[in-house]
Amino acid sequence: MAFENNDRPVRTLHARLADAVAGYRDGIDRTTSETVAAYFETYRALHDSHTVELARAMLSSGMKPRSGRSWATLPHTGMMAFRSSVDRLDAGVIGAVTRGERMLADFYDDALESVEAGSAMHGVLMRQRAELADPFDDGSIREAA
Repeated sequence: MAFENNDRPVRTLHARLADAVAGYRDGIDRTTSETVAAYFETYRALHDSHTVELARAMLSSGMKPRSGRSWATLPHTGMMAFRSSVDRLDAGVIGAVTRGERMLADFYDDALESVEAGSAMHGVLMRQRAELADPFDDGSIREAA
C-alpha cells in the first residue's frame, strides 16, 4: 500500500475514533436519559465497528502499530470536551457531540487525501465516511435534551 503523503492521517483518524468510542461510553454511563443513552449507544457501536475495521485495513495495507500496540503517538484527547459536558443534559451536550462528529468527518477527509484513490483503504474510508451523519438530524435527541 502506497500512501501519497504518509500514514499519519490514517493513524490520527483511528485514534480519534477510539476517542469517540470512549466518549460515548462515558456519556452512556453519565446520562440519566434513556433516550440519550440509546442514541449514544448507536454512535458508540458505529465508531467501535469502524475502529476495528480500520485497524484491520491498516494491518492489511502494511501499517504496523507503534510500540505499545498504539496506532498513534498523540494522546487520545479529542472527545474530552464532550466527556466533561455530559454530566448535564442540555444544549451544550448537543453542540459538543455535533462538533465531535463533524471533527471526525474532517479526520476522514484528511485520511482520504493521504491514500491512493481506488485502493482497498480508500474504499473502507469512503464507506465509513458516508456512514457518518449529524447525530441530531431527526430532532429526537434535541427534544430529550
